[in-house]
Amino acid sequence: MEIQTRSDEVLSLYSGIHYFDTVAEAYEAWNKDRSIWKISWFTPEKHYRYRLKLKGEPWSPESEKKLESLSSKYAMATSEELFWINQHILSPNFDDTFHKLQAGLISHVEYEREINVGCIDEVWTVEEFKAKYHI
Repeated sequence: MEIQTRSDEVLSLYSGIHYFDTVAEAYEAWNKDRSIWKISWFTPEKHYRYRLKLKGEPWSPESEKKLESLSSKYAMATSEELFWINQHILSPNFDDTFHKLQAGLISHVEYEREINVGCIDEVWTVEEFKAKYHI
């Protein structure tokens, strides 16, 4: 399995896209270079796209509500706590939302909001992420 990390910082240790053999190796790269903002990989069953999120840097109110509904730890977290958010590449509700946009039933802003919320799949604390992937 090929695990990908992504950093947009030009001068960082792991600038750009890098590939690792295990989630643990990708996680260790993140430990060395905190500019890494994504760890992702594919399996035949699912695509995993974990993004880092600091509780104190809120997304939209709708996204925050979904994050809190998926994780009581997220809901109760302090602003300094870090989480790994698994997001779908394409929202499961993409087709329905796109049809509503085309039909004029929702605005572009509402469309973006629904798509972003629909992409949120899982919320893990750093410790939960490490336990889940045996790091």
